Amino acid sequence: MPKPDHAEPGHTGPVSSLAEAEARAEADPFAIAWDSYPSHTGNREQARNLWRAITGGDPTVPHVEASQLLGAVIRYAQTVRQDGDRFTPSMRKWLENRQYVKWLSNTPAHTEWGGITRQWLNQHAISQVPSGTWTDSVEQTFWAHVKTGEEPETVAARLVKEINERSQA
Repeated sequence: MPKPDHAEPGHTGPVSSLAEAEARAEADPFAIAWDSYPSHTGNREQARNLWRAITGGDPTVPHVEASQLLGAVIRYAQTVRQDGDRFTPSMRKWLENRQYVKWLSNTPAHTEWGGITRQWLNQHAISQVPSGTWTDSVEQTFWAHVKTGEEPETVAARLVKEINERSQA
């Protein structure tokens, strides 16, 4: 009896945090894309080779950043799933025929929101607290306050202070 897809070597499993998901996406964006793609027909290695050509600077193929291509795969997959059972080409065909182009984001994904990047968060908050104490819940709290109009620096400083005080208690 074949193993389920998520148990096969090279497939990603569930993640326990946003940080873990980001680390996996940075380490092997193709693996995340393959697992996210709605059809696993076709040859995985051929799809990986096309992915490398698109993201790796093959001069015969227009270059796309891996994070942008991963975003296109995820947007496409979400739409396919919402639309129900419609024909989905293999990932190799989808890449080969440049179908990903219409799913690329029009705006670069250099910021998470309002100019706050992952690097900013690391510098102003995550690196200021003990390892493992900046949780997804804390980050959601940060974003909730920032998106309601509070200054990011103020929110980050308050959360860092609270976490550090709890850690010392």
